[in-house]
Amino acid sequence: MLSPVRLRMLFRCMTSRGPVDIALVHSYKRTSWKPKTMWEGMRVFERAQKCDLVMMRYLVRGVHMVKAFGTKDGREYLNDTIDGDMLLRAGN
Repeated sequence: MLSPVRLRMLFRCMTSRGPVDIALVHSYKRTSWKPKTMWEGMRVFERAQKCDLVMMRYLVRGVHMVKAFGTKDGREYLNDTIDGDMLLRAGN
């Protein structure tokens, strides 16, 4: 199953086999919290406190996370209503 992460830093490590790209990320986990207004397909995530190192080849694509206002810090909605190339067109 795919899980969203927030990219914090990128590293390039030189090894005897060549460069390896590694990302420092904050993981997200599903939360049982529900907003007052719910909609079909709604997914809410909560940011984990710890950071992880992930090899860049395992990151699939970018997603748009929207802050869930009026709740505790770190809760965000996964916005899946934009297409996969939106981040490219937005100049990122």
